[in-house]
Amino acid sequence: MTIISRMFMKQAMKVFGLSAGGLLLIFLLFDFFDTARAVAGRGVGTSAIFYYLFLMTPRYLVFAIPISVLLSTVVSLGVSARDRELVAIRALGGSLRRSASVFVALGAFWTVAIFLLSDVVAPAATQSAQELRNSWLGKKEPKVAFTRESAWIRSGRGALVKIDAFSGSVMRGVSVFEFSGGMKRRIEADYASWDGSAWALQDARVFDIEGGAVTVAKPGAFRLDDIDGPAVLGKAERQPEEMNSQELKAYTNQLLRAGFRADKYLVNLHGKFSYPMICLAMSLIGASLAVRQKKGGGMRATGFAIGITVIYWASHMLLLSLGYTARIPAALSAWAAPVVFLALGGFLYHRSEDF
Repeated sequence: MTIISRMFMKQAMKVFGLSAGGLLLIFLLFDFFDTARAVAGRGVGTSAIFYYLFLMTPRYLVFAIPISVLLSTVVSLGVSARDRELVAIRALGGSLRRSASVFVALGAFWTVAIFLLSDVVAPAATQSAQELRNSWLGKKEPKVAFTRESAWIRSGRGALVKIDAFSGSVMRGVSVFEFSGGMKRRIEADYASWDGSAWALQDARVFDIEGGAVTVAKPGAFRLDDIDGPAVLGKAERQPEEMNSQELKAYTNQLLRAGFRADKYLVNLHGKFSYPMICLAMSLIGASLAVRQKKGGGMRATGFAIGITVIYWASHMLLLSLGYTARIPAALSAWAAPVVFLALGGFLYHRSEDF
């Protein structure tokens, strides 16, 4: 690494630290005041709220890092352009491509880092934070245990209920295990629907373990009135931000096998891999635009960064919303904005003067 590249890296990391720290502080302050207002009078101490904010930090960093990558690239090179350092490098026969490639390398590094952060650290931390907040607010949490293929609920009478998939007011692949000493009876149903007061099992088959008989029950003959309804169970539905890529893929496939639509989960599954690419795209765009500047350095560079960020987020959020509602394919929804901005960054990078 050349002296100039080290200078660029040092300056970029300084700006990155300031911008990432500033954005993170803003996110945490908004969350702090919102949480403090929500739990006021519930005996929740300040230290507990700070612990909650600590758990939420990885999730907020996932949003702060791409913006900080762009700001650090544009501002660092913009300041160098303002101070005529880029002109001096050209005059001395230096290569801006070689010197500024450190920003591309940093973009690639943050692409990998943000994937690991969003797929390994943030899901578990976010889930713990939400559980902590819900406990403060006294929200009723359904006692549901998730496995890789199904969910398990204990009914009020002590029976175990296994559900392959749940969405809205319908459960699919329902198994009820009743015990009296040992297992007394098992009921299998293709699905169960909420009738307003209980879950009515449809196409149920009853296995009498003690008597050794198997019968087919009439539709709605068995009703589960001792487990929570859709309004409560819906809170237990796993959220994409609380799962890593493998868990999200398994859960999505589980919903699809059960015949449910899983557009939101498909979009977020693709987003696990497409979103980190924006770090590399931002570094390419930032380096390309910054070296074009002749005057105005820092302020103009910051203006460019803010404009690009707004355009990216607006387009990305629009495409995600279209994917969530199945108006466009999930893959297109998640990949379109990152790929377009990455292609734009690559094009500008190679068309920039002396690159």
